Amino acid sequence: MGASESYLGSYALEANNNEPYFSMGKNTLKVPMTMHAEIRKNLCRSVRSDGNYRRHSWMYFEARTNNKMYDTDTNAVVFRQESFFNWLFGAKEPGLKAIVSCDTGYTILFAPEPTVESQVWSGKRKDLTWYKNHYAVDDCLALGNEVSALESRDAKRVYLLAGLNRFSYRKFPAPVFEGMDKFEIDKTTLYPIAVAGRVRKTEAELEVIK
Repeated sequence: MGASESYLGSYALEANNNEPYFSMGKNTLKVPMTMHAEIRKNLCRSVRSDGNYRRHSWMYFEARTNNKMYDTDTNAVVFRQESFFNWLFGAKEPGLKAIVSCDTGYTILFAPEPTVESQVWSGKRKDLTWYKNHYAVDDCLALGNEVSALESRDAKRVYLLAGLNRFSYRKFPAPVFEGMDKFEIDKTTLYPIAVAGRVRKTEAELEVIK
């Protein structure tokens, strides 16, 4: 299957096993999306080890949104993904959201669903199946279904990333979404666990760093 261009680099599926990977071009390292799946499972394991953990808990994440110049549709700067989102999912597109089951690691990505109108103006767009296959997640739903997905899976507690960066002393603000009042929200547990997880590299991450 041919590669699909991203903002930097491209995604493709291996010809022999259909496994998705990301690369910066010909003769460069292929970064398997399974690396991010392993990172998510490790994060889930660490969250579950917290003494206050309760079953049916999920984590909620948001990608960075694209920056536009004033009131135009022109990008003011080259887009760069939010670091935690990139670490967990490897996704380069702006505006994505995701939830991850702390119990099982089951991952749902939320992406814009292409419409006829958008494709008339912008050409063929990535559909939800593309996101599911290329980012090796369990499911991909249209943006706007985050709360209903959590409710249908009997989510009790939702962990949000929020904390203070100890190097820059800048706060990482918790995401806010409509319907969050339907769940028990935890804004203190996840951030330090995720920071520690980014320090402890997996074998696959070490291979990328080499």
